[in-house]
Amino acid sequence: MKAALRNLRWRERGPELAAMAACLLAAIALTWPMSAHLLTRLGGDPGDPFQTLWSWRWMHDALTSLRNPFFTDRVFFPHGASLVFQTFDVPTAILTVPLWWFLPPVGVYNAGVLFAFWLTAYGMYRLARELTGDRLVSVCAGVLFTAVPYHLAHVQGHQHLVSMGWLPLYLVHLHRMLDGRARRRDPLLGGLFLGLAALASWYHLLYGMVLTPFLFADAALRRREVLFSKRFLAQAFALAGAFLVVAGPLLFTILHQRSVEPIAGAHDAVRFSGDLEAFFFPNPAQGWGHWWGGHAFRWTGNAAETALYAGYALLLAALAGALFAGGLARAYLAMALGGALLALGPYLHVGGKVLREVKLPYLLLEKLLPQIEFMGVPVRLGYVMYLGLVIAAALGLSKLRRGRSPVAAAAIALVPTAVTLVEYTPRRFIETEVVAPAPMLEWAGDPAQYAVLDLSGDYRMMWHATLHRKPMTGGNITRVPERLERWYWGEPIVQALRRPRARSELIFERVDPSLDFDWGLDAPDPRLRPDSFQIEWTGSLRIPTSGPWSFFLSSDDGSSLEIDGNLVLDNGGFHPLRERSMTLRLEAGEHRVRVRYQEGSGKAALRWDWLGPGQSRAPVPAEALSHEGRPGLLGRYHQTMKGCRQTREGGRRGLRALGVRFVVTGPDGHECLERELQLPQTYAGEGVRIYEVPPE
Repeated sequence: MKAALRNLRWRERGPELAAMAACLLAAIALTWPMSAHLLTRLGGDPGDPFQTLWSWRWMHDALTSLRNPFFTDRVFFPHGASLVFQTFDVPTAILTVPLWWFLPPVGVYNAGVLFAFWLTAYGMYRLARELTGDRLVSVCAGVLFTAVPYHLAHVQGHQHLVSMGWLPLYLVHLHRMLDGRARRRDPLLGGLFLGLAALASWYHLLYGMVLTPFLFADAALRRREVLFSKRFLAQAFALAGAFLVVAGPLLFTILHQRSVEPIAGAHDAVRFSGDLEAFFFPNPAQGWGHWWGGHAFRWTGNAAETALYAGYALLLAALAGALFAGGLARAYLAMALGGALLALGPYLHVGGKVLREVKLPYLLLEKLLPQIEFMGVPVRLGYVMYLGLVIAAALGLSKLRRGRSPVAAAAIALVPTAVTLVEYTPRRFIETEVVAPAPMLEWAGDPAQYAVLDLSGDYRMMWHATLHRKPMTGGNITRVPERLERWYWGEPIVQALRRPRARSELIFERVDPSLDFDWGLDAPDPRLRPDSFQIEWTGSLRIPTSGPWSFFLSSDDGSSLEIDGNLVLDNGGFHPLRERSMTLRLEAGEHRVRVRYQEGSGKAALRWDWLGPGQSRAPVPAEALSHEGRPGLLGRYHQTMKGCRQTREGGRRGLRALGVRFVVTGPDGHECLERELQLPQTYAGEGVRIYEVPPE
């Protein structure tokens, strides 16, 4: 008897475990090669993931020390800042807390990404299984929902949007309520999952508010006796109560803080609106994007915020669902159309042009929900479109499979799925190499209290802060009160170091016999740094024979040639090695010349050739050039210096007043710190330079 019960349980649980495993394999495949470098490379671009990772590190530190995770002095020290607006993806941040005890930071972040992908696939699988009862179609629905362009575009940096699976789990229990099948736990679980969706990203709460009315409308047509019953009303109150218990405290805190002071950081809704073309052409985050005539490069937004490509195979399957599967499939297709329309934003965009005379329903949504103006990325409502299409397609394919032979039934599910996956092919998954500077790991174990001023970059500083776990002067968080922004940029030492004034300083002069240089990544002379230098050569050019003379100027980066005060060649700007040429008639004799060169960064090279009567093309020789009787041209070598106009003691005093002990820069250092403040450099390597502020 016990063996029979075990076999029965396995028959029930085995397929479910297999579906969960399929969802995990889809998560690994769609984020590959992240799993191959799980502990060594960050799964995402070198931007927002650093901010998310810092948030998770803070969540761990706050919870394990019984502190408020939604306020910290680790940014905008010494004032500190509220983190209620921070894009934590709170559920994943909490789930990763124990991972910090045995995984490196990169491993923690990548594990969170994998979990979010698995959850997205599994959540959609559970919803499709609830509505169709068809396990194969449901697995296909889970895989497709994980692979939609919205998901794979945002995985490069927006972890809070990648956690797409909580909302389908909410819909599972809502459907049970609307169908009259709910048990006592279903409203509570529905509220729990809606709350977790909101805590992952408030966009998911917005999506829930958009899609739920479509299901209520469908229930009003097909289940009026359930929808308008006292039992359903009680369940709805229970669901709302569970949601408020889970997400209400943070939601009300956000609304309160928004009401008492201005918050900086809202997006421009017009810029981040969907383009009508985006439904029909892949965006730059997809592997096919460049095959379609470059349409996507004209749209407003960016690679992550133009993802609306529906996919022709999925669209046909969804239409089949509306045709063959009846009312619920039509409700989900209507939901998809509603999400697509709202994703277009307040005004119609076509081919990158904003047609402000064509106003769209998003303007009405802004009036009904004024808080979404603070979010400001309408194109993200494409989530609702994808969810509606996938479920409508699942309902249709499940209907078409019934009564078919096993082979035909499998093909009906697998062929549209495979074709859609090909259509959705993403570009190669982005990974970021990161290094952990040794001193920062030491600071994490130092009990002394001090702040760090990090000038290495807005996002790189958050990676460093994840390592050293010390307070920062400033910081890069999702939303910040305007008063903190004003305070930060109003500090003279911050203004001086973050926005130094550039000036050109003459370093040395010398006579160069000819202008034929290829310095590569080096400087022309040890007295110069390899980047950010300028050279000006002046003197005379002797033309041996009157006639047409051609001049060729090749440079990496910019250069120009003047003869007798007239600009002859302009090869300016910052660019790889590039040649410009000009032919003009010159009389024999001496002509005044000036050649200018500017190097930004990277490789450096300059070559000046001529070609004329009886003269083949070659670098202009020294005997044709002169400066005060000497062969060649006089070169004046300048270096771009960034001065902050701070005195040594005044600058140091300003840093000490902010509690700063260490200042971090990129690998090139900071001239103001070295020349004006004369701070001792304590470390150079692993992509940073570190300077220490001496005590008084």
